[in-house]
Amino acid sequence: MDLGAELLLNLEVYLALALVAAAGVVILGRFAGRWFPLPRLRRGRWSGGEVLLCFLLFRIVPSILVYVFDESGFFFWVFGEHVKPDRQFLFLGPLYLVLLFAFYITLVLYPISGTRPSHVGLTTARWQVNIRLGLAAFCLATPVVLGLSFALHAVTPSTPHQLEELVRGPHFGFEWGLIAFGTVIAAPLLEEWLFRGLMQGWLRRASLWGHLVIAVLGLTAGVLQSLPQAKPPDDRIVWEALVFAWLLVSVYITGVLRIWRPVLQSGIQHFVEAPAESGAPTPAPVEGQTPMLLPQGPRWEAFKIANARWAIVGSAMIFALVHVHWPDPVPLFLLGLVLGWLAYRTQSLIPGILLHAMFNAVAFGALWFSAQ
Repeated sequence: MDLGAELLLNLEVYLALALVAAAGVVILGRFAGRWFPLPRLRRGRWSGGEVLLCFLLFRIVPSILVYVFDESGFFFWVFGEHVKPDRQFLFLGPLYLVLLFAFYITLVLYPISGTRPSHVGLTTARWQVNIRLGLAAFCLATPVVLGLSFALHAVTPSTPHQLEELVRGPHFGFEWGLIAFGTVIAAPLLEEWLFRGLMQGWLRRASLWGHLVIAVLGLTAGVLQSLPQAKPPDDRIVWEALVFAWLLVSVYITGVLRIWRPVLQSGIQHFVEAPAESGAPTPAPVEGQTPMLLPQGPRWEAFKIANARWAIVGSAMIFALVHVHWPDPVPLFLLGLVLGWLAYRTQSLIPGILLHAMFNAVAFGALWFSAQ
């Protein structure tokens, strides 16, 4: 499809959904309270190791399911032929969504750190306000993100999404329902849980080494994204993707070092020492008491808030770079910042899940209409 026609189709689908969202904002406004709660940070105890394990399960569990079902001949029985892995993953989407959340909660998070879904942000608290906020964010953020995406597609080489290739080939009608489930339900739930809930929630508490690990993962994802994804002779290194990854990681590390510089220079003493007033003497230790250095005071609160805000950038960076179809990472980084800010400001995943689902619904709607 021509880029202009595709843009017009996306705009039409967005306008239709935006009308529904705007109506929802007006209706919920009668029952919901103030837009945002008082600023706070939800406590979290899960570690970087738990985050890594959850991401590994996200990659491993679907692959194991597909392998088992394929070896049993299940897919041949359903489709009447051997089908590509993309169609197999779509078919098992509802099953691995349920299994993944069961594994996350019962085998990883709760047994190791006592973490419950509400600790990560999956909670019904203030649900009317959060739904209204997600609908409003969709109306405001989607045209900006889509506009940036189509502008980049017009000026830079792009790689097609696997769903576009899938619908061009022969497929059954029920697979449209599976595509809708995967894009509008499964992807928003899993990605908001992993990136905004677990990763961002851990990253605001991470050590400097944890931030460096995130930077290495970002660079690795950028390198993989830049590698040729087409068959010869059309394969090429996507240098734009590599440059964008280097730029994001450089900005991220610069911000982390700026936040951590006083801690690297003074250690924990940076938080427990009172700021020196004009000529005020430093209090002497009490004789016979062992001083206990605990992070506290205004500097400690400012440090926590700065880390929480910069964690939005880190989670958005990884969220964007793991999407391998260039130039999607650029607009998705912007979307990730909006999603991360919503999670930070509300301490809930509900607004982000709704925004993410409706944003994906625009893409699915345009894909469906283009295939008719």
